Amino acid sequence: MGRYPCHSTRVDPWVYTFFGGEAHRLPLFLFAFLRVHSRFIFRWFAEWIARHPDFCEACTQMKPEPEQIETHSAEETQALAGRLAAEMPPGTVLCLHGDLGAGKTCFVQGLAKALKVRRPVGSPTFTLINEYRGQGRLAHIDLYRIRGSADAYGLGLEDYLFHYDGIVAIEWAERVADVLPENCWHIRLEMGDDEQSRRVSIQRPGSEEG
Repeated sequence: MGRYPCHSTRVDPWVYTFFGGEAHRLPLFLFAFLRVHSRFIFRWFAEWIARHPDFCEACTQMKPEPEQIETHSAEETQALAGRLAAEMPPGTVLCLHGDLGAGKTCFVQGLAKALKVRRPVGSPTFTLINEYRGQGRLAHIDLYRIRGSADAYGLGLEDYLFHYDGIVAIEWAERVADVLPENCWHIRLEMGDDEQSRRVSIQRPGSEEG
């Protein structure tokens, strides 16, 4: 650990842990206080944490809010999907929610572009499942005509939910909510202020449902 930039006094590591590169901006009196009492403060804090395990548990259970983004064209919606695809490893289950015409299929088209899929991507409303291969695999599932999870399992949905080596994008996923994995992504699309705009809510695995 280097010396304190403004004073010829060595800084305890935990000061840099808390203040990072801004430690050198601390007023001299505060720096001196921390240097003298740092071990006591750190020990007191560790003991306080040990006496309050519920505090640590509450911190670990805190989940980030869904991200909210507005797009202003189909191209922007597809570009957003492409950026998010980079965060999705093989095995990702992506649940798409929204009314008819909200842009769910448009979003999947963006995923396909990011994966360098060359085939045209349309809604599999009648075929129910379409598979694509580019730089990765993509399964596009449309459950609009499905009445529930029993019907979906007859299509082999379980294999896609738990054993597919690629991204699985499911439109109308709420129709099989009782069988979805806990670590799904959820994307909600709503009409914006004009015909081309969409409000997109992005709920990554582990975030609070909005």
